[in-house]
Amino acid sequence: MGTHIIQRDEPKAWWKPTLPKSEWQRAVNQLDAKTGVTVGGKEISWTLPLQDLQIRLRLTPGSRHVGAFPEMAPQWLWLQQKIRAMKDPKPKVLNLFGYTGIASVMAAAAGAEVVHVDASRPSLDWARENLEMNPKTTHSSTVRWMLDDAFAFVQREVRRGNQYAGILLDPPAMGRDPRARFGKLRSNSTNSSPPASPCCGRKMPCSS
Repeated sequence: MGTHIIQRDEPKAWWKPTLPKSEWQRAVNQLDAKTGVTVGGKEISWTLPLQDLQIRLRLTPGSRHVGAFPEMAPQWLWLQQKIRAMKDPKPKVLNLFGYTGIASVMAAAAGAEVVHVDASRPSLDWARENLEMNPKTTHSSTVRWMLDDAFAFVQREVRRGNQYAGILLDPPAMGRDPRARFGKLRSNSTNSSPPASPCCGRKMPCSS
């Protein structure tokens, strides 16, 4: 991940490692053999260059996540291409389950007005930090931050008649809403698509 080698447990990584064991010994974190999460040490933070943007990555004990899923990079680039190809100079984009905001920052950098929704205060603060790290490319006024349950927010937007040029929808498998209710999200995501459809202006395909 940028300048850092990270060990992260991944049950679906069936292939053999391409790097020699000596390289993996240089990893900045150590994993618990049973849980696959980082153990010991202090929080590690670093910057990842992403095109002309800077993104804050962070590794904390007890977690396997660093604030970015690199397999999403093609979607981020696709998002920017779609936004820049629009006739509307400031298309509205809704990012549900926005996490650390990389897609929101990428969309804002491409010229979109973004509504970023996440039920986690730490994730929302991290997303704000990512935006603030790029003052030459983005502006704080281009992103509206919403600490809210994605399903409830979409239902209100439908009632208000608000529409977006594109909707990003990538729910985690499990999560909490602002009232600290914890449960499965991804299994219910198919039920969230129909309510969100009226919000999509169809200028850009809604993505999940």
